[in-house]
Amino acid sequence: MYVIPEVSDCSWAGLGTVGCSYFCETWIAQCQYPQIYTHELGHNLGLMHASANIDERGNVKTYGDPTSVMGNKWFYTDAVYGFNAAELDLTGWTPPANVLAVSSGEFEVAPLNQMAENSELPQMVKVYNSFSASWYYFAFSTGENVPFSGKCCVHKYSDSDGNTQFITALENGQTFIDAFQRFSVTKLGATASSMKLVVASGCEQRMLHVNATVSLYGQHFADALLGASGSNDSSAAPRWLLQPGENAEVTFYVRNDDSPLCPALQFGVELQATGGWNGSCSTASLTLAPGVECRVLASIVAPLSDTQGTVKLTLSAARNSSTAFVVPLGVAASCVPQAPIVALESPSTFANATAPAQIGIWITNVDALQCEPTEWTVRMNDSRYTLVHSSVMSISPRSTALLQVEIALGGDADVELAVVDTAAPPKHDAVIVAVHVTKLAPCARNPLTIELGSASVNVESRSSALVPLTVVSSDTNPLCPTRHVSLASQADATFQRTMQFTTAMFDVPPGGRVAVAAQLSAQSVLLPGLYNVSFITGDDGNTHSALLSVNVWLDPCEYRNVYFRFLCPTTQDNTTAAEFTCTTLVLNNDKWNCPTFNFSLPPVVLSAPQYFTARWSTSTLTLFPRLYERPSLEVIQTAPFAGQLTITASVYSTAFVMEHNATKEARVQVGSCVRGQPTLSLYSPASSTIHYGGTTTFRLALEPDDNVICSSSVTYTITLLPTTASFVVSAPATLSVTPYAPATFDVTFTSQADVDENVTFTVVATNEELLFRAETEVRVLVHGPCKLRPPTITPLTPLFLTAVAGPASHGTYFLNVTNNDLLACPQTTFAVTTTSFNVLGVTTSPSVSTLPLAAGASALLSVSVSVAENTQPPMSFAVVLQLSDLAAVQQQVAHATTAQMTYTLDCHQPKPPTNVTATQFTPRFSLHTAVRLRWYACATPVDCCAPAAYDVYDAETGHLIGETTSREFTHEGLREGHTYSYAVRVRDSIGALSPDDTCSHVLAVTAEAPDLTAFGLLVGLCVGLSLVVAVFASIAVLIVVCVVVRRRQGRRQVQPHDETRAVRATRKHNSNNAPAVTQSVTEAYVPLDERQRGES
Repeated sequence: MYVIPEVSDCSWAGLGTVGCSYFCETWIAQCQYPQIYTHELGHNLGLMHASANIDERGNVKTYGDPTSVMGNKWFYTDAVYGFNAAELDLTGWTPPANVLAVSSGEFEVAPLNQMAENSELPQMVKVYNSFSASWYYFAFSTGENVPFSGKCCVHKYSDSDGNTQFITALENGQTFIDAFQRFSVTKLGATASSMKLVVASGCEQRMLHVNATVSLYGQHFADALLGASGSNDSSAAPRWLLQPGENAEVTFYVRNDDSPLCPALQFGVELQATGGWNGSCSTASLTLAPGVECRVLASIVAPLSDTQGTVKLTLSAARNSSTAFVVPLGVAASCVPQAPIVALESPSTFANATAPAQIGIWITNVDALQCEPTEWTVRMNDSRYTLVHSSVMSISPRSTALLQVEIALGGDADVELAVVDTAAPPKHDAVIVAVHVTKLAPCARNPLTIELGSASVNVESRSSALVPLTVVSSDTNPLCPTRHVSLASQADATFQRTMQFTTAMFDVPPGGRVAVAAQLSAQSVLLPGLYNVSFITGDDGNTHSALLSVNVWLDPCEYRNVYFRFLCPTTQDNTTAAEFTCTTLVLNNDKWNCPTFNFSLPPVVLSAPQYFTARWSTSTLTLFPRLYERPSLEVIQTAPFAGQLTITASVYSTAFVMEHNATKEARVQVGSCVRGQPTLSLYSPASSTIHYGGTTTFRLALEPDDNVICSSSVTYTITLLPTTASFVVSAPATLSVTPYAPATFDVTFTSQADVDENVTFTVVATNEELLFRAETEVRVLVHGPCKLRPPTITPLTPLFLTAVAGPASHGTYFLNVTNNDLLACPQTTFAVTTTSFNVLGVTTSPSVSTLPLAAGASALLSVSVSVAENTQPPMSFAVVLQLSDLAAVQQQVAHATTAQMTYTLDCHQPKPPTNVTATQFTPRFSLHTAVRLRWYACATPVDCCAPAAYDVYDAETGHLIGETTSREFTHEGLREGHTYSYAVRVRDSIGALSPDDTCSHVLAVTAEAPDLTAFGLLVGLCVGLSLVVAVFASIAVLIVVCVVVRRRQGRRQVQPHDETRAVRATRKHNSNNAPAVTQSVTEAYVPLDERQRGES
């Protein structure tokens, strides 16, 4: 080991080789710290550094172990550090017999800092995790200034890493689960001498623990269950009697004793009251995590008749089994004596030769209210002992009293006492109680003793040392009184010292031990040598002392580096203050026997002197060795500035001692606070599933986005949207958030609605002043108890289908079926049927005959409809789809539904007429020609629905000329030489028209001159030849007038959308010069009346 003088400028405090093959070397650069020697020697022994991996989050900090000297936390505290459990096991300093390697079970261990040879218990427990190839160590230490005294420290070690890792320290009742969730360790409790642990590998299922308390008569009676674990024997005699119609409360305590890695238990709760009793339970279901105890409150009402009954609590679906727990109760309409409830005030007591043993017995009279008070007394069952005193006490029904008795005996004994009814004959059987009595001799007081932790102590002049001591009472008789003790000290006259005790006055019970620490300080420079100090304790005028040898040693003066600490605020908001203060500490670290020095604080160096000024509170310091001063530096901003300010401060000795020079630097970020939009995030999953009446909690964090200058907190308002009566929501109304510190809060939802729900809530955090808003969504799914609901049929295609008659006319309806039962219900198989009300020629069929659907599930269903080929259109009929539950126990109207669809069979659009012909002729006694049109149409009923009429149109103008129900039409009054175009359209019984864009139904006719021969002969016969010329002239004038009138009625233009084409017929001459007519579908103009205009 090489100890380097402190004048060296080493960047490390110590170095050491790891392990010793042939030799080991250690270098110490700061010899004033004993822990450095231990640390480096630990490296020589093969130990690496002690790290910290808090809660196994992966953020490993070398040197971070707060319990081991192989870390560096000892440098900053006065705690006593040693090696952790893993290091003691690796070095073999803890014997193998004191190290337990386990996988599961309950264990008790002694303190790790106890001498191994004095320990009857193991001192550590270690568990191997094969998944991570690591050992986990569990141990505890006790004592003053011991890190985590009394807590279970958890360490981890693996050969691949080499460093031990501190993970956590467990309080009583806390559990550690490794990062891979392979095992769990729970600290049950600890005393000064031992600690109890429970180790579980994975999930270890254990019996459910249930107990019950009955509350009646104004009292609470525990252990009310039948049997140790709860019997379901309903024939047992009632233990408690109630009046008819009286209320009572039974509280069942249910605890899940599974290991921490097991899942939570979920089961239903059912309360059954027999014998005419009525009861209600505070909950219908329970969810218990491992280690959690829950109370189930049952309110009981006794029947009006004199009967006995039971209150049975059944927990179902707990690991697929049901367990019943029974409390027997009875009703008394008249006096019914009951055995009293008897309890000892203490199970044991003491007696001595001069005074008998005093025993208190609590007696509760549980008779029915109709009974008279009972007188009780106590009698001895053993003639060897004498009952010195036993009073008689009258106790009314449902009342409790304390009965005091005194017993004289010759030695230690287990005494049986009988609590008896003094009535003759007695109404109650005697109740036997047993108490242990210890016969003690009179108190003989023994002197107190003082045990010193060490018979001698070394202390440097003007320094101090800690002296542990223990005051012990040697009294063994419990009848001896507690000693009231005070502590003092005496020393040689030449030894100037002070003594401070952690406590100077205290009580010591018989046989007790009280640990005290004394701080011994040597006040002045003394010559080296031995001095004696006596510790004195006393009570009742008696004194007891212990002698301590103090070795005072004196070193020559040694100058040491001055300790200079210079701290400034890291940020400064110049919008609220233009100045700030830096604090310092200057410590003269020289040895005690060095002279006093004056230190000077020169002006500081500022990186921005044009914007700031600075001045010290004092510029000179006078410091004795080992003393310090705290001067301050005031910094004032003189001009606007934003950025980083660097301040360099120095201290030096006016005697120009090199060790007294020191320089420190501080950086301050100066500017204004700028706040940004905060972020609201989830620390837990965004969705949760609970049962009706259950509770779920979401952990959220609101993280601000402020710059480094901001220092004050901001208050946000927490709201939830939407608000619904289905949930009871618990969340903070406001949340205070400080910069750089995410604020976490919980939002708890408790289901109130007896339905399945899937609700998305928006958690909103707002600050109206800053106009900030942050939000996030959480989703809560609630599974209510089973409740059957009618299924729903949703059409995916229209419910009204129309098909055209013809071969294989058919249609298909597509529907979606949803089972609306609550999710707790079992799967339902629905029968699927369809009907068309016996319409001839119609066939309906669903895609499936049965449809199994889980609660809340949906499925696609189709229904096909076919119509026979020879079915006469038009027709319309209803198709009904019915769903019904196949299960016999569920044949309910509420669990079925129907859907009605409409199917229409329509005609084809009428086909246009064919073989349209036109014949011109001159009607008798007419001056104009006419045309007769004939055609063929609707050969079969499928072609059209029973033709009702035929419409004849002007093919050029689109105007209706006329209509007929027969297949011919005559158009009279044609003008010679004028061409008429006709179009004929079929109109069926439902008003559908045939198309008008087919050439075969358009015909054009040019009017010929009328045949007037017969007319002329008739006129000649009537008026004579003389009038022939006049008649012909009149006829000519009449023809001219008719032509003009007809032209003025106007020929209307053919409508733009009318695609009717007119094929004109012209007179041609064949080879024999005979005229010929070419025919096609034609249309002629006739005046339209109002009805025809409406149809046109």
